[in-house]
Amino acid sequence: ALNKTDRFSLAVPDPQVDFICKDVAYSGEFPLELNLHLIEEDRFILYKKNPEENNSEEVGKGRINEVFIGDNFTFLLVKNTNQPVRLNEYDLSLTPLSSIVASLEQKILISPSKESPNILNITTSDRDRHLATTIVNQLMEEYKLYLKAENLRRSHEQLSYLERRQGESNENLDKILSKHCEFLENNISVGGFVKPEDEAKFLATNQEIWNNRLLSLNLETELLNQGRFSPDIL
Repeated sequence: ALNKTDRFSLAVPDPQVDFICKDVAYSGEFPLELNLHLIEEDRFILYKKNPEENNSEEVGKGRINEVFIGDNFTFLLVKNTNQPVRLNEYDLSLTPLSSIVASLEQKILISPSKESPNILNITTSDRDRHLATTIVNQLMEEYKLYLKAENLRRSHEQLSYLERRQGESNENLDKILSKHCEFLENNISVGGFVKPEDEAKFLATNQEIWNNRLLSLNLETELLNQGRFSPDIL
């Protein structure tokens, strides 16, 4: 156990940054190198670097905790410390989404659990342990949203399928009743009355057909509930 006076340190200390960018959107195809000059505690000027000409051009002025809008990018700059920050210059690099996705693919490992195939193990590696935690938590949140959307999609498909099948069953029932009416009319017009054995035979035959249809519909419903049947295969 550690006493109150005991101290320990991480093998790799957390990187300390004064600011972080949130809600970043960038539509460029190549990395964009920017330079941020903090001129007041809550105000800054943003410059675009021109390596070929070895100079910078002003992009615009912005404020902390307010969305900055550029030509093809937006971001929200927020403080990452409770301590006062120095009026300093900060480098800011905007990377295309495709490059970020490729980088994340190298950092994230997803594998099924040995105990249960329904459980996924998510592992990520990054020098910043807080960023690694954020990546895993966000990935889990996105996966939950995906599962919710997928379940809703399948539910709508299943309901549409069952409604179609119910409509077909009602249509078949109408056909059976129409045939029954024709049967009664033919027997009465020929013999004046319906023979009991003919009536029983007709009802038994159609009852068997109807029971088979209901059995098939109940089986498909059960398979849909278990997720083992898909209307797409029909």
